[in-house]
Amino acid sequence: MNLKNQNFQKILLIFFSLTFTLNTQFVGNVCYSFSKTSKEVQPYSLLKGSCFDQRDLSLSGVSITIKLQLDLNKRKSKQKWQTSSDRRGEFAARLPTGKRTFVITAKKKGFQLLEKKISFENAEQQHIIIRMKLSKY
Repeated sequence: MNLKNQNFQKILLIFFSLTFTLNTQFVGNVCYSFSKTSKEVQPYSLLKGSCFDQRDLSLSGVSITIKLQLDLNKRKSKQKWQTSSDRRGEFAARLPTGKRTFVITAKKKGFQLLEKKISFENAEQQHIIIRMKLSKY
């Protein structure tokens, strides 16, 4: 009885050792292939903002257009970003890093069009305040 238990324990030990070895090699290969195919996270600048009306109440539904100010020496594939303010009047946009200037246009029905310029030096975060005025007509 004792000899059978020892043999059985040896067989189990060998089985689990082989299973562990095979599984670690498989998992290692799978993780490697995932890391090779996944995209690396690129650095970015973050533009955050808050929209208000003349009475300093938050203004939702403001259409925000962000355009990269053109540099004649460089061509970029994406030069325009769109977003809108949420119910709290807040918005955010990821923009490319580097020394760049952007023109922000805010518009909403019943309010005057508003333009602002903002410059980034590197991967940084900036917050702007947009105060919309009622249109005269």
